[in-house]
Amino acid sequence: MTLLDTSGLCPKLYLCLHCCLLTSPNFKLFMHKVIINDCYGGFGYSPLALSEIYKRKHPEVKEFFFYKEGDYNWDTSKFKYLKCTPDKADYVLIKDKGAEFIGPFDEDDVVFNEWERHDPDCIAVVEQLGSEKASDSCGKLEIVEIPDNKYIVHEYDGWEWLETPSTPKDWIEIP
Repeated sequence: MTLLDTSGLCPKLYLCLHCCLLTSPNFKLFMHKVIINDCYGGFGYSPLALSEIYKRKHPEVKEFFFYKEGDYNWDTSKFKYLKCTPDKADYVLIKDKGAEFIGPFDEDDVVFNEWERHDPDCIAVVEQLGSEKASDSCGKLEIVEIPDNKYIVHEYDGWEWLETPSTPKDWIEIP
């Protein structure tokens, strides 16, 4: 959140905020950043973005290991997981399982998305990497700014938009 130029505001802001918002081109509110998915598919961070966010949250973790799903063994009902580069990965682990291993893996070793859409570290990583590198293969992450500190994420087939208390509504009135 940043407070920008407030020149031109009425001195009694608490009484005429609405007036000032409508008439002062220099007035800017505290804006909050929120990450949404801007395409059909679904919200998701790339393995690289997950590792960068986790690194910010857990600086004690010095290394990440990237794995993709390999062959599925129908006899054992388990996947083989293969070590790979971040751009090919399905999973990010905080423990090295070698060049390949047979699943399942310990849930405590996997980096999952457990953060809010407005988390400052998540915002910073998406801004740093850009949408293409920060998004998983089914999404296109976008940072939107909202003037409110409350929001609801709506989606249709993975395409998302936000509703805030100040979102205009086209109410249908019954006579």
